[in-house]
Amino acid sequence: MSTTIEVFRPPYGRLLPTHALSRYRVVIDDREVARLKDGDAHVEHVDPGSHRVEVRVSGSRSPELWLDLADEEPVRVVVQPARSILSIGYRRRNSALDLQVA
Repeated sequence: MSTTIEVFRPPYGRLLPTHALSRYRVVIDDREVARLKDGDAHVEHVDPGSHRVEVRVSGSRSPELWLDLADEEPVRVVVQPARSILSIGYRRRNSALDLQVA
């Protein structure tokens, strides 16, 4: 019995150069599982239950996203640069990236 968590980093081209060349480090349950470039996705097989997803880049990170998954209940998470001017301007450690369930 298992399910999947897919983490997707949409391509941004030249519109948002912040972290454009950096790889986003995907961490699920305190374990780094992937490094994503623009347009990349990673699918991680996990057991049903609670899981913590976080993405890190250049000393910054996303807020933690907690998922409660049932058996065979796949979920897609999209990671992108924060849209808030405060987050971008001040580079708050836990707000440089946004995670959203798609």
